[in-house]
Amino acid sequence: MKILIFLASFFFLISTSLSAQRVFEQNGKFGLKGNDSTLLLKPEYEQINLCYSIGDINTSFQIRINNDFDDFFGDEDFGEGDLEEDLDSFSEIEGRTPPKYVTVQANGKRGLFKLDNDRKELEEILPVKFSSFQVFGEKIRVNLGRPHQLFLLQKEGKWAMFSPENQKLKKANYQFDSLYLQTEVNNWVLAKKAGKWGFIDRRNPNLKVNYIYPQKPDFRFKNTYSVETLPNKDYRCVIVTKKGNSINTTEYLNLSGSKLDALIGQKNGSWGIVHTSGAVLLPFEYDKITFNNRTRVFKLLKNEKIGMAFFAESGYSETLNHYPIELRVPAEFDKIKKLETVYLVQKATLLGAYSQKGQLILPVEYDKVEKIYRESKFIVTKSGKEGVVSYTEKAGKYEIQTLLPIEYEKLQLGYSLKGGFIAKKEGKYGILNPDYSIVLPVEYDSLIPYPRFFLKKDGKWGRMKEVGV
Repeated sequence: MKILIFLASFFFLISTSLSAQRVFEQNGKFGLKGNDSTLLLKPEYEQINLCYSIGDINTSFQIRINNDFDDFFGDEDFGEGDLEEDLDSFSEIEGRTPPKYVTVQANGKRGLFKLDNDRKELEEILPVKFSSFQVFGEKIRVNLGRPHQLFLLQKEGKWAMFSPENQKLKKANYQFDSLYLQTEVNNWVLAKKAGKWGFIDRRNPNLKVNYIYPQKPDFRFKNTYSVETLPNKDYRCVIVTKKGNSINTTEYLNLSGSKLDALIGQKNGSWGIVHTSGAVLLPFEYDKITFNNRTRVFKLLKNEKIGMAFFAESGYSETLNHYPIELRVPAEFDKIKKLETVYLVQKATLLGAYSQKGQLILPVEYDKVEKIYRESKFIVTKSGKEGVVSYTEKAGKYEIQTLLPIEYEKLQLGYSLKGGFIAKKEGKYGILNPDYSIVLPVEYDSLIPYPRFFLKKDGKWGRMKEVGV
């Protein structure tokens, strides 16, 4: 039902938008009338297609306009300049925006007209003599309004870029063996010359282009392209950027997205993190990098040691539209384990702790670290003795406070003690309050907490009626 409602509303938009400029048929030929029935094009064309200028959009709907309406969704790649034979006419419609361009076909040749502001006259932009168009907004490959409407033209086996709105592309130069542009990556045009592919910046087509790729790159990310699949199933990728007066490409292996515009990949056998603009966010010096989408943490592996990198909370780059990535936990630990809101780290036999933002909480100097559940406290062990420390954050740094000195042989958190501890020191037992005041002094020979508190002192047993904590 939702699909039928959507299609009905969509067809309503089509009929509404086409009411301003109406394509009509007479004796098997097509013509065009304006909204006041003014004859704009005589019925002498095999095809007339209305190109809608729709501005910045991400999704395109293609509608086949013939004697009836057949709808389909999604983008298709026709290959290197081939056109789909059974598709007669296409328009792209967004809301009720009036068409901006009209393409026509007569005797197998195609031309382009532009509607003036009052939509009553047509201006010829390209004469009806082109063998093939790839018009963005009229054919399957769609890109309108950003940064200029772009047309890919074919004549006598050669291709050219053309835009009536871009001064640098107003004159079509037929020099390419093939041209390709994908809507999701609309700033770069793939061009083929002498059997090799390169990248053209459609915003600045005069930049020097290096034609170095034997296969047409396939789009994988917004500004990143997979060039080819290697025999070992790795992906060789390239990031395209402008550098001086030429276009610069940098190759990587196995680029994969993480968050924002940060990409994890390999270069010269090492892993790092690179921005989609080509800027390196974390040096390529690691054996492996993975990203956890839930915690937004990069896990780093180097020389069989583990570290972590984090997105910074400050230092936002207007140029990159991105926050820096900071190495906060150096790759020098044997194990890292997430425990509630902290990371326990191990180096050789010693343990420490970092916060969930990568700030050091406990120095790596303890033999054992046990976090007290849902509290900012640890039971720590050093040289066979135990104590309790707490941590507080001030201005992004953590301060440690000793609650119980590291001098006890054993500290056991007693849940029946409402957060208190059973403490053992020099072979004697006692009970401490949650605020670490003494309930029972550490002077008993034995203490059995369950089911009731039995105490032994000087060879005699007794029982506490109430713990008092």
